[in-house]
Amino acid sequence: MSKSVTASIFLVYSVAFLAVGLRYPMLTDGGQFGPGFFPRVTGVVLVGLCAWNLYRERGAERKRAERVDVRDALLILVLLAGYVVGMYLVGMTIPTLVFALLLLLRFNRGRLVANLAFAAALTASVYLAFGVWFDAALPVGLFTVAGLP
Repeated sequence: MSKSVTASIFLVYSVAFLAVGLRYPMLTDGGQFGPGFFPRVTGVVLVGLCAWNLYRERGAERKRAERVDVRDALLILVLLAGYVVGMYLVGMTIPTLVFALLLLLRFNRGRLVANLAFAAALTASVYLAFGVWFDAALPVGLFTVAGLP
């Protein structure tokens, strides 16, 4: 499968992610960022990056023909689906940490300590940016763990 087909699959997924994010309100009744803020921002960024990547790959494929392993793309889609389900079940913190760690363990092999540190730093950054700085309503989940959002 070519890279442009893989990029197209990710673009379709990104548009679907953005469409789902548009179903949630952008602001709460109090004027704070609501549950739709993060999915909308993420969706717009994903659509933009995937469209740019597709454009770039289509130009590159004209120069060379190359086969691509689809397993990594499917792994990322499965991890993203698990991340969304995890946020629904236990909130934002634990699924973000697990998602980032699993991606890093797959694509940055051999650096366990660095991967753990980066995943923890990313999770803390997301929490601080959206939960503290933007004061957005983070997903709490059906079953919270130690009161984490």
